[in-house]
Amino acid sequence: MGTAGTQTRAAPDGSGATSEGISDTFRYFGTLAGIAGMVFFVVALLTPSASSAQDQLASFQSDPNGYVLYLFPLGFAFLVTPFFLSLGSVLRSLGSFVGRPATWLILLGLFSLGIAGAFEYGGYWAVSVTPAPSLAIQSYEAALWSNINNAWEAVSNFGVAMGSLFLAWALRQTRELPRWMSNAAWIAAAIDLVGAVMASLSGYYSVLSVGFVLSIVPLIVFIVLSFTIPRAFQRSRAAPSNAPPSAV
Repeated sequence: MGTAGTQTRAAPDGSGATSEGISDTFRYFGTLAGIAGMVFFVVALLTPSASSAQDQLASFQSDPNGYVLYLFPLGFAFLVTPFFLSLGSVLRSLGSFVGRPATWLILLGLFSLGIAGAFEYGGYWAVSVTPAPSLAIQSYEAALWSNINNAWEAVSNFGVAMGSLFLAWALRQTRELPRWMSNAAWIAAAIDLVGAVMASLSGYYSVLSVGFVLSIVPLIVFIVLSFTIPRAFQRSRAAPSNAPPSAV
């Protein structure tokens, strides 16, 4: 004999796990991703900006240990992976067929960006600690690492942007999540796409530039959604099984 509105539901994939257990795990992953996003936001503000490859090289020559700070994008990709994998499965269970491909595309882009940054700034670090025969050769090596990274990041940024567009579409397909979430995701995805275009045209931008703002706004939306989507999903799972579907 079950109580109304508090029935334990089986996992949509037919496994023995209950929806309550899935919701709790999803919420924990979302909290971890949100905290990682907030730390990433602070790191982005603290990271020294540069207007050219030579300026970037100079910053490494003055502080070789600063290379560790630039490894955080790759660490961020690892920290948000559980959330995106869970989100893809949840969206699939809610009837969205593009949710899982969208999250995989975003993760692929994030890891690609992290690896690109690690290689670029690792190259700067190597050039800064390795004596060069001449200043011209050192400048050439710095410019080479910069151009390689710009080409790599251009593809990666578009991967994240397109994944974000598909994710917004996936959120739109669900009836159990509030509509404002998909609207926010659409706006963030559009801004992310514009930011990807700007980043491909100019590899460097300062903290106060338009390009930086366009990259930070989607991050803020991600932080909000990573905290709110798991909780909205948990509320929908706890609702009575005979409740009418939410209005479109």
